[in-house]
Amino acid sequence: MDGISFYHSDIKGIRLCETSLENVYNLFVPGCADHELYVSCPDSMKLVLDDADILENGGEITSRIKNISDEGIPYVALRAVTDDGREIFNGYINFFYTSKLPSVYITLPEEDIESINAENPEGEKDKLYASGTIEVFDEEGKRDTASRMELSRRGNTSFLHMDAKPYNINLKDSVSILGMKRSRKYALKANSYDMNHLLRNEAALDLARLTGMEAAVDSRYADVFINGTYNGLYLLCGRIKGEEFPEALSGGYLLELDYRYKTEEKYFESHGQGIVVQYPLDVSDAQLDYIRSKYEEAYDAVNSDGEYEDFIDVESFLKMYMIQDLFCNVDVDYASFFFYLGDDGLFHAGPVWDFDLATGIMQTLPFHEELAKRSHIIPDRGGIFLGLLEKSPRFKKRLAEYYLKEFMPLMYEYAAGTMMENGERTAQSLQTSDIVHRFYFRELHSLDSVEGLYEWMRDRGELLRKYYEAPDEYDSVTFSFAWGDIRTLSRHGEPLGYLPDNYHPDNEEDFWGEVTGFAVKSGDSAVSIDDSYIPEGDTVLHAVYSEDSHALEEGYVNITSVE
Repeated sequence: MDGISFYHSDIKGIRLCETSLENVYNLFVPGCADHELYVSCPDSMKLVLDDADILENGGEITSRIKNISDEGIPYVALRAVTDDGREIFNGYINFFYTSKLPSVYITLPEEDIESINAENPEGEKDKLYASGTIEVFDEEGKRDTASRMELSRRGNTSFLHMDAKPYNINLKDSVSILGMKRSRKYALKANSYDMNHLLRNEAALDLARLTGMEAAVDSRYADVFINGTYNGLYLLCGRIKGEEFPEALSGGYLLELDYRYKTEEKYFESHGQGIVVQYPLDVSDAQLDYIRSKYEEAYDAVNSDGEYEDFIDVESFLKMYMIQDLFCNVDVDYASFFFYLGDDGLFHAGPVWDFDLATGIMQTLPFHEELAKRSHIIPDRGGIFLGLLEKSPRFKKRLAEYYLKEFMPLMYEYAAGTMMENGERTAQSLQTSDIVHRFYFRELHSLDSVEGLYEWMRDRGELLRKYYEAPDEYDSVTFSFAWGDIRTLSRHGEPLGYLPDNYHPDNEEDFWGEVTGFAVKSGDSAVSIDDSYIPEGDTVLHAVYSEDSHALEEGYVNITSVE
């Protein structure tokens, strides 16, 4: 509604948001202003609340909200009239309060943000950049940062498919925001997929810091307003590609495993993977050859289970392995896997980044929760060195010792403490985010609440405990779908207890067809199984598709009969 906005102290220009109902608006109020919000309107305009109370420019409104809807939402009936009595609005305003968190206010031309949001990251190499200003306020509403900045898109799948868009921010000067490391480049990660999208990303970043990984990213929760309109809860992070990060480089090279490597300026290919040099930006061809040569030496040493300690910082790869494996991050061999060649001549793992596709999220759909908890993805999705290290007996011994003695106690303490507190602290902002940008995934316990995420991590952690205490007592059970395979852990002599036939990635029934069950293959035929099936050693279980399945038509699967 033009001409009317709201403010609290130095936070100005909070705008009303349209709804699907005519003359009904939502107002998203930052948590610091829950008891002290003022209206801004032309001096020639008066606001009539509930046909009685008159509010003029600069008037305080929150104490005058008397109505509560059947859904428990505070609201006011509002008429806007001019001095001569002409009515220019007659409707309702619903009040929604975010959590008491820091808030970010970005101001730029409206047509610029519309152009950025309309970009296709898969089809357009050159990004649009929009100039504007950014103000950051702490949870008490005190200004922390104000700067000129440039805004651009970030991400790929999340930007292309989700309503809540992630962004990159380039500041005019290097500054510390909300106590984070000084940087000129920051990222705004959106809470797009589900209720726990940012909680699991923050949990991965927190565990990296708590384990002492030298390269770890700072992050803060913040509610974001763009041109005064509420845009949801975000995670404000230092950018990995910033010149200031990581301090651990000390003259080394920051590298990234990325399937989009051919769109970058400096990269090399090795063993079927593309590796991008992200820093320094001006790497010469001679330096690129040096990095490639060092990488090949390290790869050969790890692959042969040789003296790989002379080539990689094993401690950092232990920690990276545990964090990737705990959260079942399916991007581990695909994108956003960072590592660096330090001035000590060793490759170091880190920083961890991007856990959007984790704890049961894979591509565009969630997959079976039990399948995710029991998955053992690193042997097949090894990332940089991780899959090779998995085959090293001495690395696996260290991995078991590290998990049982250090990582598991730390993870459980974090999940029960800080993570649950983060869930409580962000709860209202998650609800307001869901109103603005409806979350994509719903009705899966591990994705719907911090309690669900905690239970998922607890169960996953318990499986890993049993496995690392007695790895020889576990078999590998691979569920083979038309789209690919998922390897899981199963204890000797115990029934599976589940079958992942109701969810799996991209299982759109109008394309793949319905998964009707699973079978053990024997030649051209197969024997159907149920969840009481007890695997005998390492086993492959094949998804059985309906007869009209695209998977059968195109030969993705070749089971022709099931007994």
